[in-house]
Amino acid sequence: MVKPCFYVSSISSFLSCLFVSSFLVNTLVSLPFPRSDQIEILLAFKNEFPILKCDFRKFPYAEQKTKYWTSKDVNSFDWVKFDNETGVVTKLDLGGACLSGSLSANSSLFRLHHLRYLDLSFNYF
Repeated sequence: MVKPCFYVSSISSFLSCLFVSSFLVNTLVSLPFPRSDQIEILLAFKNEFPILKCDFRKFPYAEQKTKYWTSKDVNSFDWVKFDNETGVVTKLDLGGACLSGSLSANSSLFRLHHLRYLDLSFNYF
């Protein structure tokens, strides 16, 4: 009769793989999934303002934060926090985002009803 023989390194490797797999599954399941209406609102807001070239001498940490927002890639919404359970926008940090113009009374920004944190500082309003 042949007895199974396991090496410590193979068991350790197996447990490491099991841990990593479990971590990845839990992380992917817990990622916030933005609602499509929230994505549409963010893109409409982006389109309300022309993006200027940033004046890095005046605002050294300026960045065109909305430049890569796209409906095809929900991961492109840097500086936006979505609620983990409902998928609504709760935080919008666009300080130094090189936005210019004026915020109108019918701006799509006001359709983000669950927004709890908003930073529009260091823009060109």
